[in-house]
Amino acid sequence: MKLRSIVFFYTLLLAFSHLCYGKKTGLSDSPPPSESTDPCSPNLFVNTVLKRHLATRNFARMTKSYFDRCGETLRARNSSHDENINEIFRPSESPSSEPGVIRVGETTIRNFILKMPNGMMIKGLIALKDQKRRPWIIAKCGVFCTVTAATSRSGHMLEIFNGLPFNIIFVSNRTAMDFIESNHRFDLGGYFEAEDLIYISQWLIHSSPYINIVDSIHLLGFSLGGAAAVFANNFISRGYVDMETRQYIKSVTALCPVTNLQPSLNFLFSNGIRGSVARNFTWQHLQKGRPFLSFVEPLLNINPVPWQKRFATLIGEMGMYFGKRQVNTLGKLPNPQNMEEYWKFNNYLAMARNVELPLFVWAGDDDNVVPTDQNAKVLENSVLAMHSPELGVTTLPTGGHCAFGGEYGHNVVISVLKAFILNNSPHSQY
Repeated sequence: MKLRSIVFFYTLLLAFSHLCYGKKTGLSDSPPPSESTDPCSPNLFVNTVLKRHLATRNFARMTKSYFDRCGETLRARNSSHDENINEIFRPSESPSSEPGVIRVGETTIRNFILKMPNGMMIKGLIALKDQKRRPWIIAKCGVFCTVTAATSRSGHMLEIFNGLPFNIIFVSNRTAMDFIESNHRFDLGGYFEAEDLIYISQWLIHSSPYINIVDSIHLLGFSLGGAAAVFANNFISRGYVDMETRQYIKSVTALCPVTNLQPSLNFLFSNGIRGSVARNFTWQHLQKGRPFLSFVEPLLNINPVPWQKRFATLIGEMGMYFGKRQVNTLGKLPNPQNMEEYWKFNNYLAMARNVELPLFVWAGDDDNVVPTDQNAKVLENSVLAMHSPELGVTTLPTGGHCAFGGEYGHNVVISVLKAFILNNSPHSQY
């Protein structure tokens, strides 16, 4: 089996917990040039962005131009050095006298639990660099992804976030087992999950002990968590956030996002090995959560388990059941009353009216989990994008499913994220 096929199956299996590394290609025996003479230096990219203070559309174009010029070079360097990601982005953990706390380099990581006014529990991790005033990232991971201290060493947090000079709150997906167990719910779709990112932002500004070290807030989502990010942008742009919190939220980033749920599920559960793996993994996950999902017991008691689009519809029906009964903390957002509304409400372009808050979407054309041509590409070519200078979409020929780090180097991913966030921060000296 070719390397690309092996990596695809590896990516597919791990996409559910968001541990995608992607493939490494290219050969090079020579070391890279020094920073001062290297036109493909990630640091040069960051510095160039910050000198120009770009609108998001122009940032996305500049990012695409950077990879058009330097993509092959970055891929070759990423292969030739064969550095151990554990050594670069996962410094040794230090013992802590405080129970439940991990110290990684200069970062202190602890479990994060927040109860929302509607009774739902949000769980994840909070990572603090120090007590200096900094930008904060509030991030949500992808389908079935649970964020705990036990998984922090293998998740995106220590691979990507540890290289960023920001404080982080990284939370589980509403399809994750810890969410199912804590809330007896299975919420599928960005229309519902956006609430988490917005409520955490409000808590950070109004109720948290960290308000004095918050310089700005930046929302981030991966895959299905990317759906939460783009919908959060929509709700914020439409005024579903109090003015004080809104003044702190400066940008939203969505990596390989699900912007349209129905065709994405149909693709994921389609014929072939991908559909079979995804279907079996999903069904096993739901059966594990079955004791906590008694309200949808009839849907979990089907035998035989349906295939293809019917299975995608079954998953949607579960999401619809809970979505119809959602007690939303954002105000007068309507709940879907039927499947037609459920799919529409989880189609970002069907719901978005304008983009006032900078929104950067980054995806790979070779994504075999979330089809770019039915998500990011549609957004890139939309009327909304045409009329919204603060909406920028970068699609690259390669990158897999949220696997840009494995493709081009984690330092490159860090630099792109850092450039966009600092470009939209009140200060840029971090």
